[in-house]
Amino acid sequence: MFRTILETIFHLFPVSVEAALYKVGNPAGQSPVIITGNYELTVRRVAKVINGLDCWLLICDSRGINVWCSTLSGHFSGESIIDAIKLTNLSEFVSHKRIILPQLCAAGVNLDEIRKETGFRAVFGPVYIKDIKDFIKKRSDEAAIRQVKFDIKQRFEMAVGSPIILVTLLVFIYLFIGISKLLFIVPTIYLFAVIQSIIYPIRPIKRAVFWGGLYAICVAGLLIVAKSIIPAITTGDIMAVGLGMFYLSNEYEGWSPLTKYNFKAMYKGAAIPEIRVDTELCTGCRLCFQVCPKGVFSIESGKAKVVKREECIKCTACYTRCPTEAISHSFDNREPAECGCAYCRAADSLKDQKPENL
Repeated sequence: MFRTILETIFHLFPVSVEAALYKVGNPAGQSPVIITGNYELTVRRVAKVINGLDCWLLICDSRGINVWCSTLSGHFSGESIIDAIKLTNLSEFVSHKRIILPQLCAAGVNLDEIRKETGFRAVFGPVYIKDIKDFIKKRSDEAAIRQVKFDIKQRFEMAVGSPIILVTLLVFIYLFIGISKLLFIVPTIYLFAVIQSIIYPIRPIKRAVFWGGLYAICVAGLLIVAKSIIPAITTGDIMAVGLGMFYLSNEYEGWSPLTKYNFKAMYKGAAIPEIRVDTELCTGCRLCFQVCPKGVFSIESGKAKVVKREECIKCTACYTRCPTEAISHSFDNREPAECGCAYCRAADSLKDQKPENL
C-alpha cells in the first residue's frame, strides 16, 4: 500500500521493471499471451487482475511509462513488442501465433509490422485490464470495453499525482522566503486539486486554458474571503495558490487519458474534427471500431460509419491503423504515400531533367 501511494504521488516519473516473459498460473502452449508496458505500477496492477488465469504475461519496454503516454510519445511501439518477442523467444513457449495488446497502444503500434517480423498476429484487447478475462472468454460487450473513461477514482489519482512538480518548485522557492508558509500553501493546492478532480466532468468551460483561468480566479476569491477570517493568510499566499491552480488546471488536461497532449493538439483546440469513411475502400475489418477509445465509429451493413464525431480526442489510432486508408481525418498531417506505378516511376526519373532534354 505504501509503495502504491508513493508511485501515485510521483506518477510523472518513470519507474521501470525488466522486459521479460512471465508465467501466470500454469500456462500451456495454447494459453493466451497478454502484452503490457514495463511501468512498474501498471505491471503490478495487471498481475493482480490476471491472477487466477493460466496465461503468459509479456512485458515490453515502454521506458517505464504507462502505455497511453508512452505510445503517444513514440516509446511504446511495434518495435518494442517485436524486440520483446524475440528477446524472450516467445514462439518456443506458445504453439499459437496470437498476442493481446492494450487497446490504448493502438495509435503507435503497427500490427502488420509485428506479423511480418515475428509471425504473431496481434489483436487489441480492452481499454482496462479488469475486462481482460471477459475479453478472452468472449463474453463481453465489445462496445463497452473499448471506451475509455475518466471516473472519480482515476481523477482522484491524477489529482494526487499532478501537483508534484509545482510543489517541488514551491519548496525550493520558499526555502528562501519562509518554509512555514508551505504548511498552508501545499495542503491548499492539494485540496483544490482534488476539488477540481471532482467537478472536472461538469466544468462549465471545456477549453483548458479558459477553464484554468476561471478556476484560478474562483480559488483566489475564496482565499480572499478566508483572509478576512484568518489574517495569517497573505496576498503572496493567495497569488501562489491562484497561479498554482491555473498551472494545474491546464496541466490536468494532459494527465487525463482522454487527451493527446502535445502542441499540435493544443493548437487545434477543441474544434470538432472532420472524419470521413470512404465506403468503397472500407472492408468492414472493424479495426477502427476496436481501436477508438471514444466510440466514434460503428459497423453498419459491413462498413464503418462515423456516429460520434464530436467525441473524437484526436488520438490518431483510427486512420493510422486503417489497413486500406479508408478514413480521412482533418487532424491527419501525414505525407501521402508515394505511388509505385510505372507512370510515377518514369515521372520521377524525368523530374530532374532539363526542359530541352525532355
